[in-house]
Amino acid sequence: MKQPKTIASVLLAAGLAAAPALALAQTQMTDTDAATLYVRSSAHLDMETQHLTSLTNQVPQKNVVAVPVDAFALSPAQHRALRNAMTDGRRSALMAALAKVTVATEDRPNGESEDQESLLGYIKHLGIDPHGVVAVDVNTTRDPQNPYVTVFYRKHALKGQQQGGPG
Repeated sequence: MKQPKTIASVLLAAGLAAAPALALAQTQMTDTDAATLYVRSSAHLDMETQHLTSLTNQVPQKNVVAVPVDAFALSPAQHRALRNAMTDGRRSALMAALAKVTVATEDRPNGESEDQESLLGYIKHLGIDPHGVVAVDVNTTRDPQNPYVTVFYRKHALKGQQQGGPG
């Protein structure tokens, strides 16, 4: 299995292997914090996608943050390794998770709100091409019932990412 070694080498090369999980609200991240979280989320893409899929409550709109990864200070080799980690199967699973999770403007105790839409629809509403999404981070540390979701995306989806998945 070459893929995990590649991701591990990316983490080590970035000096982020021992970086703690970020507990601060995603809206207060510095560029370095965001890059660290992106690398960690990419390294644990399957786990983060499964975590997103397993959410049972809707996500409050204010807890969703979209972060472009294009300007992160990573080497070309690091960008390439992270991009290559996104297989067709992983992309399909991520697209399905984005379509399953609901986001709502107002958080309702019963989990149903007339203003809810899928996370996939919400990121489209923000003007983000869903095919450009490369990783997600689901943070339930502060409040398991109201998770923070960070969606990492490329501003310009790559041609290889245009295939498969709903969109």
